[in-house]
Amino acid sequence: MLRLRALSGEQLFVVNPLEQTSSDSVLNTLRSMVAGHFGILQGRVDLHSMDESRPIGRCVVWQNSEHFLAGQDLDVLMLLRPFRSGCEDELVSAIQREDGNYVDRLLASWVDPNVDLTDYGGLRRRVRWTPLCFAAQIPGANCRIAASLLAARATFETEKTALCCACSVYNVQMAQFLVFCLADVNRRDWRMDSPLLIAASMGSRSLVQVLLRNAADVTQEDGLGRGPIERCFMDSSIEPVLSLMRARATVRPYTHNCHLLHQAAERGSHRWVACLVRARASPELRDALGHLPLDVALRRSGFRRRAQFRRCLAGLELEEDMTTRTKSRGRIAA
Repeated sequence: MLRLRALSGEQLFVVNPLEQTSSDSVLNTLRSMVAGHFGILQGRVDLHSMDESRPIGRCVVWQNSEHFLAGQDLDVLMLLRPFRSGCEDELVSAIQREDGNYVDRLLASWVDPNVDLTDYGGLRRRVRWTPLCFAAQIPGANCRIAASLLAARATFETEKTALCCACSVYNVQMAQFLVFCLADVNRRDWRMDSPLLIAASMGSRSLVQVLLRNAADVTQEDGLGRGPIERCFMDSSIEPVLSLMRARATVRPYTHNCHLLHQAAERGSHRWVACLVRARASPELRDALGHLPLDVALRRSGFRRRAQFRRCLAGLELEEDMTTRTKSRGRIAA
């Protein structure tokens, strides 16, 4: 048996040579096991036989393991190459310049892809920032840099997630890339905001659609009990709401001032009223003064506008609007 031990003497793995593929390299197999277990690059792993009389050469395969085992167990010492320190400024500068070649050279020289950049630039941020967070917040074709960082085992999930960073600056291309690389679409940041809530606040239908196509949870709420529809309403962005409604998102219980329907009626937006009713906002809910949404809407001057609000609150206006759009698209296609 081969017993892999850390420098402290702790036993990490026990490997049976008979269970390995006979033509595989012994050192490569052991490095692969260690790297997979700890989530690091194989190049950082150094292995040394603890018995000088039984060294493990680079070309030794499992088929010939009896030559260095000699019928006895062998302890193998595992060491990790340390990352270089003091290269944070160079790495961030290269990311900001979108200089992918220089980023690759720095990572190849053992610069930590997860170096803590919380205090970078003299700013004391509340949460831990990583190079991947910086790359996600730079607009443009910087997915190559993110790919290099991920290949060097950069982590997605910190208190400020890379996907949340991409959504906060409308970086649709980066968000698509991170989702493709299996970033968690429902992972929240330190403010308890998720990528979907941030995308809704930004009013970006493209980002919302990317997240919904990858199973983002439409029932999420922020720290104030607001869901994605409420966050869209704050930004007055109605386009993402149409995608959210198709994903069966509903209005969450709202706790500030008055119900969303009252606010939409006060704004004079019949389209918002229609959307909210379709998203299961109750037209029967009264505000602090005992007014229904219809009471607020009726304060609007003009018979035609008041009639339009009645139709919206009955859930008719949006249905007719969507039917008209569908027919128009059919004519264009024909």
